[in-house]
Amino acid sequence: MNIIETNLSFGSLSKRTETTEIYCHHAATKKCSAEQIHSWHKGFGWPGIGYHYLVRKDGSIERGRPEDTVGAHASGHNSYSIGICFEGNFEIEEMPEAQKKAGKELIAYLKAKYKIDKVLRHRDVNATACPGKNFPFEEISSAVVENNLVQYRAHLQTYDWQDTKNEGQVAGTTGQGKSLEAFVINSEVINFRYKAHLQTLGDTEWVTNGHVVGTMGLGKRIEAIWIDADRNIRYRVHQQGVGWTPWVTNGKMAGSTGQGKRLEAIQIEVI
Repeated sequence: MNIIETNLSFGSLSKRTETTEIYCHHAATKKCSAEQIHSWHKGFGWPGIGYHYLVRKDGSIERGRPEDTVGAHASGHNSYSIGICFEGNFEIEEMPEAQKKAGKELIAYLKAKYKIDKVLRHRDVNATACPGKNFPFEEISSAVVENNLVQYRAHLQTYDWQDTKNEGQVAGTTGQGKSLEAFVINSEVINFRYKAHLQTLGDTEWVTNGHVVGTMGLGKRIEAIWIDADRNIRYRVHQQGVGWTPWVTNGKMAGSTGQGKRLEAIQIEVI
């Protein structure tokens, strides 16, 4: 899923303090962009586009109002909801497959991110036909994230990169005396940041999703790791001479510094 940053300029917006619902809308016009809707809504005297996202017919997703702000799309429900508009008029049109697929991915992403499952049509709460009689609501609203919330890989001494592991699985080895030399974390839903303590090199800088921490080909073992995220997580490491350490949470150190003990495996869970 690729969200296109539109960098629209807004007037004064309020921050949303909770998110419990997602609303589906249609633009009621066959072709439009987030920038065009932004201009239309500004013409109403609003700070800018009232929707948080626009799903285009070609499957692209354009950002509208910042996701953490109060929208203007479902009267009486804006203070705790996210509004998604779909390009098109689904009173008279059928939704293209590319648009349907993108909408499902976006809905699944938001449901997982906010731990909610309440998806509604605009007409469910206001006097309107939106999002149109042909809108494939049941298919789109029931979408869920099919993959685990987090994936990670380990680079091991003499073994190179292992296969990707999903939440709760072990990345690395135990009982083989192989040092963990690098690792990487990925997630489509959770924003991770992480760092490591390396043999003779000390602490690395914090990095984010998709960036490698550690070294390859230098023979430097990882001795400790720190993992943080915008969701509650726990993790543990398998350490030379110790075995599995106790689980730690949200940015705490797993492993040791100054003891020369290699890490051999890691395990991560979302809680």
